[in-house]
Amino acid sequence: MSNGLNSVIVSDGYMCTQTDKDGNYSIEVNDSAYCVFIVTPSGYIAEEKDGHPQFYKNIKSDGFDFKLKKWKQADKKYQLLAIADPQPKGDLAFKRFKDEALPDIRKSMSTNRPAFALFLGDLLWDNLDEYERLKKLLAQMGMPYYTVIGNHDHDANIADDNLSTSTYQKHFGPTNYAFNVGKDYFIVLDNIIYGGNKKYTCGFSTQTLNWLSGYLKYLPKGAHLFIAMHAPAHYYQSNYKLRNADRFMELLEDFQVDILSGHMHIQSNFLIKPNIREYNIASIGGAWWLWDCKLCKDGTPYGYQIFESSDKGLFHFYHSVGKPDTFQFKILPSGSIKKYEDKLCIKVWNWDERWKVEWIEDGVLKGEMHPFKATDPEYGSYLNKKYAQGKHKVDKFRQPVNNVYFFFYAPVTKGTKQVEIMVTDAYGRKYRQHINL
Repeated sequence: MSNGLNSVIVSDGYMCTQTDKDGNYSIEVNDSAYCVFIVTPSGYIAEEKDGHPQFYKNIKSDGFDFKLKKWKQADKKYQLLAIADPQPKGDLAFKRFKDEALPDIRKSMSTNRPAFALFLGDLLWDNLDEYERLKKLLAQMGMPYYTVIGNHDHDANIADDNLSTSTYQKHFGPTNYAFNVGKDYFIVLDNIIYGGNKKYTCGFSTQTLNWLSGYLKYLPKGAHLFIAMHAPAHYYQSNYKLRNADRFMELLEDFQVDILSGHMHIQSNFLIKPNIREYNIASIGGAWWLWDCKLCKDGTPYGYQIFESSDKGLFHFYHSVGKPDTFQFKILPSGSIKKYEDKLCIKVWNWDERWKVEWIEDGVLKGEMHPFKATDPEYGSYLNKKYAQGKHKVDKFRQPVNNVYFFFYAPVTKGTKQVEIMVTDAYGRKYRQHINL
């Protein structure tokens, strides 16, 4: 390649190599490979087509040179919008995605640092003939975007894990790949083992983990990785298992890792190991674009996570569609949760163990509020209201689900006139609301 870059990693999804000092490389391509791709180095981005970086070449291409452009992150600053499960199906869902989600994403996009979006799978809902329709909408975001393959992005008519990704790869490229931004290494993995006819297993194929193992050998130990995948590594329902999770975790032992996942349409942040934290991100479509609902089935407002890298480190927060960034918790109506009717209850959807949730009575700090498990009264009330209006009962997958993380109560002292809730996030940012009793 002319004006070539050295030490750029090139892969076919099975093995990796690097460019020499002139930017040249050679690679023996696996017979099953769909494409050859590069790991774009920090400070660069591949030329885009309607917002999607073209970092890959179909195996049948005439040439395998890659064009990069400078994408300078001053002081390694950048902004990432991590968006899970857009999954529009039908005109109403596409309309809501266009009219509600896209304007909000554009508004959230930083104007003073490079910004990009990362969609965490289930771009569609088995309606793969509408990828072009979706891509035209994504092009309107005004920023580059990368994608992860989800279970609903496989071809339901093909009972082969590799071949069922062909339509997805035609539109978005490889299912396992990587790119670098700022100081961070981004790795995208396919963790859906597909069996056809919408049957699948959450987990990693041997080929995916072999590729990951080979790629990680090029990275410095101790580096910070973002690993984007569709199905979560951890889910608080006890019957959930991710196939080959043990080997996956072993491969990450020498790195600092943040996992970004979706699939569950709920919000939870969980420290899996001292070096591995997962952000299982709620769906931007809420309860699958149900009617005019703006909640996920666990009560999280529909939205996405925003990560910002600066000279002070990496920060993140959950952004609810149509709400200010300071909207991080909600005081629930009195008496709305059974067994806690006499308590002041709130939900803090982006909570993790680093947060603090406190209450203040008439100016006196009383201490930390108490966590408890519950289904969201707001979502339940929404469904009941729609049923009363004649709507049919929702399918099982849309039914309210218990959340074990983000509900808190305070035993407010009788006679208190005003209660203030003070929520402090992992970075010391405080959010306050008060209620008069």
